Amino acid sequence: MKKFLFILGAGILWCNTSIAQIINIDNKITLDLPKHHKYTELQEDDVFYGEYFFDQMFEPIEMFEPKVFMSGSKNLIDLIEDVRDGKDPMENKYIATFMRKMEKKSTSLDELKFGKWMASEIKKTFKKAKIDFSNFIVISGKKIDDIDTSDLGFDINDFQEMNNTELKRKTKEIRANITEDSGDNKTIDYGPTRLVIKKFKIAKNEYNQLFIIGEAKIFMAVNETLSIDGNYVLFVIVKNDRAFAIFSECFVDCSEHGKKIDKMIKPMFSTTTKIVDTDNNATTSNDSNIVDQIQQLNELYKSGALTKEEFEKAKKKLLN
Repeated sequence: MKKFLFILGAGILWCNTSIAQIINIDNKITLDLPKHHKYTELQEDDVFYGEYFFDQMFEPIEMFEPKVFMSGSKNLIDLIEDVRDGKDPMENKYIATFMRKMEKKSTSLDELKFGKWMASEIKKTFKKAKIDFSNFIVISGKKIDDIDTSDLGFDINDFQEMNNTELKRKTKEIRANITEDSGDNKTIDYGPTRLVIKKFKIAKNEYNQLFIIGEAKIFMAVNETLSIDGNYVLFVIVKNDRAFAIFSECFVDCSEHGKKIDKMIKPMFSTTTKIVDTDNNATTSNDSNIVDQIQQLNELYKSGALTKEEFEKAKKKLLN
């Protein structure tokens, strides 16, 4: 029941993405959030989200001693804070209406039909609530240099020493490893959850800051007859020797989800990659052979390290 209420609670978002606001969180991170979004510092005993994050996602990053915040629509954050203060989540009008319908349908439908009805009705409830995305925002309390990150299964410093050509190769290697069981280079099964990768990139931006950005279609099984699909975006960056991460989830109308996250992080973080020389990790020299430079640009574009716009802009600069 808690897992179901968590999913339903994720839908109680009322946002207007056409108007935005620049928000500073804890004087450490600045984001461009939709106007009707707000944030709260997440607590471990928060019903739905606190239990979900700290029970399922926190352990691998505990060494960073992070602060964890959640952003979403005012209605969503108010719901979290109301429940934190002891209010009954069933008093929420969207949850209460859904639960009344569910009780009636549970007596008139067989298990399979009931599961299909529930999946459909959850989507309808989300749309009635004008839902959008919500984010877990993680800010490292410790500097990277003060942490033995090898406990993660890899050493961040090894990645910090790579150039973009090396990181491109490493990205392909990691993607192959995490999708090895499926063998299709895109599907990851994690317990009741399936992720289908749409985008996965490890690179350095023009400020030489290491970042990871990924986007995936998500399918989450609530029980044997009910599953929910949505979209998931991950963004992690090392800046000023600290790690920042955003885990973003969307369950309805998610076609622009990735673009919304790109817009959200722009006030503070860049994902624009620079062109680096394979041998010396420096910006490609103007004295290099132009054919080789264009060839390198083309390879980075094909790998996803450069967008089409970045590729065309860089190529035009070389040709001029």
